[in-house]
Amino acid sequence: MIFKNFIQYSPKNPLYGNDAVYLRDEQNNDWYDIQKKFSENTMKIAFNDSGLIISCSKDISALYPINCNVAEVEFNEDLTGLYFFNGRIVFIRRPSDLHTWNGQEWTISKANLAEFITQRKEILLTTLANRADQLKTGLLVGYPQTEIESFYRQEKEALAWQADHNTSTPMLSQIARVRGVPLEVLIEKVIEKSAQFAVAIGIIIGQRQAFEDRLLALKTPEELTSLEQEIEQWQFQAN
Repeated sequence: MIFKNFIQYSPKNPLYGNDAVYLRDEQNNDWYDIQKKFSENTMKIAFNDSGLIISCSKDISALYPINCNVAEVEFNEDLTGLYFFNGRIVFIRRPSDLHTWNGQEWTISKANLAEFITQRKEILLTTLANRADQLKTGLLVGYPQTEIESFYRQEKEALAWQADHNTSTPMLSQIARVRGVPLEVLIEKVIEKSAQFAVAIGIIIGQRQAFEDRLLALKTPEELTSLEQEIEQWQFQAN
């Protein structure tokens, strides 16, 4: 049982008052009237013209199928995000809007393949950038934001003092005084940690750029999927 293309309308005699929203399908079936036709124990789905299931519930009244179609199926799990074709649920996620269902699998035409690969590359470039940021953030775990924001100033003062011991170091001087360590010892540690951090960031940048070089050279969906898995598993490693 499928009811198609629900749209909003204004009935002549609004049974539930003027504040209610009334829908009817392409056969002029009122949404409230047909709800009693559905079984209690089935899953009811609202899906669009592309077959995408927008929402689902065993309680038919929980659906709001404006600009959608409605059907019931014998499933218990959440079906949102899956597809419904020819009375059947497709449990394989649609790879993109460019893919079509041939009755057995999602397929893509040669004309759309190049566009699909371009779209996947754009998505993976963003994924790659986000992963690099996550790795950088991992290097800073344990440091408060206030201290992180001071790193540049600390390094600047330390390098300036290293070049000329007469240079003023207001931030580092206060840190050394309150911490109770000699200024020159603190400066040595700041420069050492700064160099270590620079090396680590350089490794992350280099690895990200290497991934990007490989990504831009790929030509098939299978190659993109394989590289996507590598990006997801990417961990910081000093090399």
